[in-house]
Amino acid sequence: MESTIFVHDDKGIRGYGAVYGNEIRTLLVHPRFRRQGIGSQLLDHMMAWIGSPATLCVAKSNVTAKALYQQYGFRVTGEFEACYNGNPVLANKMEQSCTR
Repeated sequence: MESTIFVHDDKGIRGYGAVYGNEIRTLLVHPRFRRQGIGSQLLDHMMAWIGSPATLCVAKSNVTAKALYQQYGFRVTGEFEACYNGNPVLANKMEQSCTR
């Protein structure tokens, strides 16, 4: 089994997320629908699905996403170099230390 997918669909897909075990692998909201609570709604559903402290990786430069995750009790626990679209990027591993 691979990731479980969660989709926010309101007359069209506005965002989606993916979970594998206790790892949040993806959380994406279409740019046109950001800052409307869709990311929080998806994260709420994914956290309920996981049911235990979660982990995730995020680009170190993605300050907005990291701020959302911190509201859910995540904290940066590591930094590593990853490859995104063929380009090297710095990424952070985040782990949930408590629930919201």
